[in-house]
Amino acid sequence: MSTYVSIIDAGHREYLRREKRLGIFCNSLSQISEVRSSKDPITNDLLKGVNSIWFMGPRNDLNKDEASVLQSFLKNGGNVIIAGAENFPSGFNAFISQYGVKVTEPVISPVYINYIDPHQVSIQHGILNHAITEFIKDDKASFAFPNGCILEVNRPSVPIISSGLSAYPLNCPVISFTSVEKGTLTVIGSPLMFGDEWFRKEQNEQLFNFLIQLILVRSTQLNKIDADNPEVTERWFTPDTISMSERLRPCIQESEKLKPNLIDNFDKAKFSMDMRFVADIANLANTLGVKNEQLDIVTPVFDVALPPRTPAVFPPQMKEPEPPVLELFDLNEIFASKTARLAMLAQKTPPKNIEKFIMQAAKILNVGQKFPQNYSAKDVLEYVFKYVVRCKRQAQD
Repeated sequence: MSTYVSIIDAGHREYLRREKRLGIFCNSLSQISEVRSSKDPITNDLLKGVNSIWFMGPRNDLNKDEASVLQSFLKNGGNVIIAGAENFPSGFNAFISQYGVKVTEPVISPVYINYIDPHQVSIQHGILNHAITEFIKDDKASFAFPNGCILEVNRPSVPIISSGLSAYPLNCPVISFTSVEKGTLTVIGSPLMFGDEWFRKEQNEQLFNFLIQLILVRSTQLNKIDADNPEVTERWFTPDTISMSERLRPCIQESEKLKPNLIDNFDKAKFSMDMRFVADIANLANTLGVKNEQLDIVTPVFDVALPPRTPAVFPPQMKEPEPPVLELFDLNEIFASKTARLAMLAQKTPPKNIEKFIMQAAKILNVGQKFPQNYSAKDVLEYVFKYVVRCKRQAQD
């Protein structure tokens, strides 16, 4: 048997009722609470033994007697949850304004995120209290918020969900929570977000479970630091320039002192017309020797700096640049040893080019440095022969 009793009000023409688009909501709530539906006026007898009462988008107003019953219900430990929408009744707004909350303007989505209708908002980065993050276990949780409104929240109420960074108005409260002595007051800016169509979209179901634990079970509490300093954007209003333009107000300035003589207050030199030169101007054509007739309009001719451009039928074919001139080096010849280079030279040189072979071998062995600039193959052979004889003589000694 459930230890809690919850009433879903149906006596104020709510958008959602137990038998109308609240099936999933009631099934989830019935897991921890007995769910009842009532079309009767709010009285003390109706709320006797009840833990929470839900108003899912009321359209009829709340009278003074019902408001006083709800106030005493809150003080005695009851929980009131009100989901408001656009055209929120003034009686309900007056009731929640006693606790620092007021339903104001609608929320829209200026960009396409998940839903085509701009009034169906996907709240991104809208969590204002770390207690929700710890419960949902998702730092980037998003919520479906269809046809909702923002709230104006002041103390003692605390905003817990904002419109986020992807909706307009930007980062304004949409769900608030208030502790009223022993009871709690929760105001939700959209009744449809917990309807059958939207209950299981995005993280709405996890948010509902958190609210149940916070309101009914009271097994979790809000983060005090986040509650004292919610990261919301203050509302600012753009002046109604059209209305202000229709109510012009003159600028009152201190005027100069007027002279006693009224005629002296007019400065004739600034706005005067001298008629002495009218006759000279009329006779100017005769003086210059030109015809006194209307001037002809001369069509100006402008010199074109460049010839007119003709669009090309085919795009121009750009020639590829020529490859750069590179010097080719035989790395084997440069980095090989003298013996290997002599062997390669012997393979390349035919017997008839013996003189060329001797000259190239002299360069490889650095023998050419021993001679003047003009030397021949005979000079190289003479030097090599003397060097060999000298080496053999030293070996015999």
